[in-house]
Amino acid sequence: MQNLIIILLWSFLCGVAYRLGGVGKPFDTKFRDIGCAFISLITIWSFGISVELGWTVLYLLCVFGTMTTCWEYWKTDDIEWFEWCLTGFFYGLSALPICLSTGRYLGLIIRTIILTIFMPFSNKLQFKAIWDKTDGVEFSRGFMFNITIPLLLL
Repeated sequence: MQNLIIILLWSFLCGVAYRLGGVGKPFDTKFRDIGCAFISLITIWSFGISVELGWTVLYLLCVFGTMTTCWEYWKTDDIEWFEWCLTGFFYGLSALPICLSTGRYLGLIIRTIILTIFMPFSNKLQFKAIWDKTDGVEFSRGFMFNITIPLLLL
């Protein structure tokens, strides 16, 4: 029960950080980029996943890199479903340094598949909570990024 509360709390905060990073002024995308990276690292530590310092730094860089990457470079006006699949794929793959450190890969594969499938469908979660109709979309992406971290224990 305690682990469930921990993962829900950190995932909620990761969802908030992800959303704040997409709001614009007065916030900045760094809320997403740095916030999700550190919140996910705290979640990893909360579940007792022990990672050496070098792998930890590499993990933070990978998450930061995936959070800052946007796939709007395909000469279209909007991000297409396959571009969201790429986003989810790389979100999942960003945990590779953790798996290289722990030697556990099954969870990485499952997490990557879940995030690859979820990201294009998250566009359907449009509802306004505070700012605009993308509140639900962006919150759900950050939430799913973090809620899947315990899979790294497999």
